[in-house]
Amino acid sequence: MWRRPRGVLVIRIDGIGDMVLFQGAFRHYPEALGVPRSEITVLGGASWASLAETVYQGCRFRAIDEHAYERRPLYRLGISLWVRRQGFAVAVCDAYWRKPLVADSLVYVSGAPLRIVAKPYISPKTEAQFDWHLARVQKVIDTGPYPTHEIVRHFRFVSAIAGQPFRAETPALPWRRAPRPLAARYAVLNLGSNEPGRRWPLGAFSLSGLARRRSSLSAAATSPASCHTRSR
Repeated sequence: MWRRPRGVLVIRIDGIGDMVLFQGAFRHYPEALGVPRSEITVLGGASWASLAETVYQGCRFRAIDEHAYERRPLYRLGISLWVRRQGFAVAVCDAYWRKPLVADSLVYVSGAPLRIVAKPYISPKTEAQFDWHLARVQKVIDTGPYPTHEIVRHFRFVSAIAGQPFRAETPALPWRRAPRPLAARYAVLNLGSNEPGRRWPLGAFSLSGLARRRSSLSAAATSPASCHTRSR
């Protein structure tokens, strides 16, 4: 890269639940990093890419398949070249639970002059990989021992970057406003998961019992809530 480094890369290669928990702290990123939202690029998971336009308004966004990045060399090369060619000035990853060959590799290949990451959970299996990557960043932030809540970790991370404390908040999404075509109240069970090891078989859930009971959110309703299920 011959041009002057510019902009911030935020690595969020995780599932939709973790992405939601990150939102409260992310609102402070422009202030903490001294850049407008328009100069922040979020590199996120493909599983929630359809929500990015709503959740990350004003930011740039690029979705990747984390499993393909980890296992397919040509896909990995293509994404890595794209990241490097952006010429980011700062690369950030605050995930505690992460794969070094995915998240930390993306931080490394960015070539950003300033690379900031959270201290990760390290197992004997990943110790050598993390040691290699952590030695190549400029700042490692310790967000607390296990089992610190993820929201607390996110706010500790952005507070350390900004040099001032930000109080942890419950995440809120700038959700789309749309008419509700159904009069009945529904409790929706999404039985999928971004990780194969977390995908319980449909038969392991007592769906028939759940469907006959009212949702706790609609206990005051006069009729039982319907329960719709969908597996990925």
